[in-house]
Amino acid sequence: MFSLTSNIKEGDGGVSLIGMKQLQNHLGISYSTLYRMMKKGLPHYKPKGFKKVQFNIKKVECWLENQSI
Repeated sequence: MFSLTSNIKEGDGGVSLIGMKQLQNHLGISYSTLYRMMKKGLPHYKPKGFKKVQFNIKKVECWLENQSI
């Protein structure tokens, strides 16, 4: 079974999940740019039974740092 919290260490402060609009505002990008990034491997979660995509901001920032421009 998949768990959003499996990589959290004790005292880490929890998981910080945000939606698409919040991530767009945080990064200052458009919906199409975000969707394109998701297709290239941007870590995102869509739990079974839910319509909305969620992002762990720490994993997103780590992924962005490792991308070559």
